[in-house]
Amino acid sequence: MSIPLRIHGPAIVLFNGVSYYFKTGLRGSVKRGRAKIDVDAFGQIAEIAKDTVVEFTGTPAGAIRAADVAGQMPFTPAMVGRSIFGNMDIPLVIQTVNDGATITWSRGAIKKYAPILLSATRGTLYKGEMTFACLMASTFTPTSASAWKSITTGAFSDASFDSSTVRMAQYAAAWGSAAPYNAMIAEEGFTLHPSISIEDIMVDNFGVVDMVIKSVTGTASFKPSNLTEAQIDALIDLQGSSAWLAGRAIGDGGNDLVISSSLLVATLKMAGAVDYELMYATGKLRAGEVAFAAATTFTGGTPNPLFTFTIPG
Repeated sequence: MSIPLRIHGPAIVLFNGVSYYFKTGLRGSVKRGRAKIDVDAFGQIAEIAKDTVVEFTGTPAGAIRAADVAGQMPFTPAMVGRSIFGNMDIPLVIQTVNDGATITWSRGAIKKYAPILLSATRGTLYKGEMTFACLMASTFTPTSASAWKSITTGAFSDASFDSSTVRMAQYAAAWGSAAPYNAMIAEEGFTLHPSISIEDIMVDNFGVVDMVIKSVTGTASFKPSNLTEAQIDALIDLQGSSAWLAGRAIGDGGNDLVISSSLLVATLKMAGAVDYELMYATGKLRAGEVAFAAATTFTGGTPNPLFTFTIPG
């Protein structure tokens, strides 16, 4: 009887000049799309391979460094229509910490952003998972020994991790300069939701050969802990002379939502408060989650980023 292999332990991702460490591990999956061959008299008689996509998913550790914030959000509205893989193959490297394996995937990209958490006590910078995607090298020679990946061995060597950057801070939000909206605080921190929508490009003989950006969007949400119900009504222009009428564009108020601390300043550009929730219960704060959406702005006909990030000092 063969002896079971005991291969386990953490790993990091090295991609496009940034080292990614993770809170609770990194999960990989090889997904092979299939199609059926059916015969009326017998039903399904076979399956055929259509395509293969590899994904790696994990929640980043939350280092507040310019490279991390910019690296995990590389796409802007100006990049709609472009490949998430860029104009040349960028390797995605998985480096294991304990057993010295380096797995180099030939062609990698960031496919999904992690939600960003800005909080004093509830977590370090990221609230959920980000996803990397890998495809075959763009030479499209599937029989090549390294069409998808190569594996080498060697001691773990990354020295980029800086524990002093994995920190939380006290955040406050400002939407315009008028009180009380210029100094809003949150019951459970502020969450930013950067998002991209992508479209697969298919070729019959190879399956998925590329993924292109269809849209880039951004929202923010938080439970305000220093606004009354009437103040939230006014924030979202629920009624009265400034009521939000059908047909009005989000962001027409002309204010950015700026969420700041001593460690990081995050801005949702041209933001508008769109909806909110309430809770009527013993031991619960009345104000529920308020959501802000962003409008795309342009400079010289070119779309600007929806989010900007600044590290003070």
